Amino acid sequence: MKLIIKYTSTIIFTFLISNSCTYAQYRPTSENSGVNISKLDELGSTIQNDTISETKPESNTRKFYFSFNTGFLEILGIGFGYQYSNEWNFTTKVSLESREQLVFSLSGLGIRAARFFSTSLPFNNINVQPTVMLLTRKGLSYHFGLNGFSFEIGIGNESIKKSQIDFFWSLGGIISTVKKDKPLYSPSLKLGLNWNF
Repeated sequence: MKLIIKYTSTIIFTFLISNSCTYAQYRPTSENSGVNISKLDELGSTIQNDTISETKPESNTRKFYFSFNTGFLEILGIGFGYQYSNEWNFTTKVSLESREQLVFSLSGLGIRAARFFSTSLPFNNINVQPTVMLLTRKGLSYHFGLNGFSFEIGIGNESIKKSQIDFFWSLGGIISTVKKDKPLYSPSLKLGLNWNF
């Protein structure tokens, strides 16, 4: 009986010693914990840096702009524009035009659309501007209503960078039609300023 108890005690003691060694081998020490925490910090920093590097820098392109121009045929144009992308912008305009040697004989609302591109030429966009004539003058009388239509196409140069006032120009041709009058074909020239923001 004593032999059995002694034998059993030896087995239990051996088992406990063996497990104690195994636990000590794999138990994380404070030093290992520090290393693991350091690795976690490095991983978090890497993820944060990758996220920052993937974030697009703030664009230097304007989003909106005010436009003012004067020129041949379109005597005065005032508009508010939206830069849709680096390639396209759209401007809603009030346009005052001359016709048959009458200054400010036509007035209307127009929408100007411009397509921008990179080029070594002096111009960087092609633009079109349809305008609905709502006010006409003949002599001393004015007529309000849908009185005519004009369409202009041209090439030009302007900057789309924000936070600046920029000079622009446009050169092209225009056709305008007014009730009871023959269509008028004419070259067009515009010089103006944009306030980009």
